[in-house]
Amino acid sequence: MEELQAAAHQADDDGLDSRRLVIRDSLGRTRILAMTIGDGSPVFALLDEKGDVCAALAASPADNPKGVAMLEFPRKGRPLGDSAALIGAESDGTGTIGIRDSSGLRHEMS
Repeated sequence: MEELQAAAHQADDDGLDSRRLVIRDSLGRTRILAMTIGDGSPVFALLDEKGDVCAALAASPADNPKGVAMLEFPRKGRPLGDSAALIGAESDGTGTIGIRDSSGLRHEMS
């Protein structure tokens, strides 16, 4: 998901191009980002005032047999992937929910 963080900080002239939609606040900071990443997966992300991802929704392309759909909430101040909570759909159609408790242990239910 480094691609998502990098795209949030790219400057563009009109905020819209063929690969991403960027919505900025009145200070020019990226706050909402919709784009596709390397394998064509669509991603929608909400960013805080520092540019850190607060929530991200991603879905794998339909032809990816190992694909998933996931809504992730990163731990504050941590990179995407180090999630505080996630809700997802596995490739076999089952669901998964994961949380990180106050001691830092991750718990998942499928």
